[in-house]
Amino acid sequence: MADLYRYAHLLAEAKRRSPGADVMSTLLAQLDDDGGQVSVEEFENMFWLFAVAGNETLRNGLPGGMVALLHHPEAQRALRHDPALLGGAVEEMLRWWTPVMVFRRTAVADTELSDVDIRAADKVVVSFAAANRDEGSLRRP
Repeated sequence: MADLYRYAHLLAEAKRRSPGADVMSTLLAQLDDDGGQVSVEEFENMFWLFAVAGNETLRNGLPGGMVALLHHPEAQRALRHDPALLGGAVEEMLRWWTPVMVFRRTAVADTELSDVDIRAADKVVVSFAAANRDEGSLRRP
């Protein structure tokens, strides 16, 4: 973790000295709400997020897509026959097997969701695995 932050810090310094036509240079050139540049610390945190998000989603999404194709051989055959179907197939694979299953969040205000009272400071689990599914098929604890 420390190495990743150190690398991001060095990258930010290098891109500020010599910006290019790349994502990191563009990100560092953005202005914050006060009209100032993104700080090196903010950049380090965004870099960490990109590194982790890009790694985890790809690492979990690709095998999930392969599992989806193994469970649906007719879709696999159709995709092999017509590679133009790939765009829709990727969307369906991500719906069927989400690369990130859950996130835990803390409620910042009292609210009600699906007849459940949620109080400020309650821990709430967001289930991406339940997204794009028939709500009636989901079980409540």
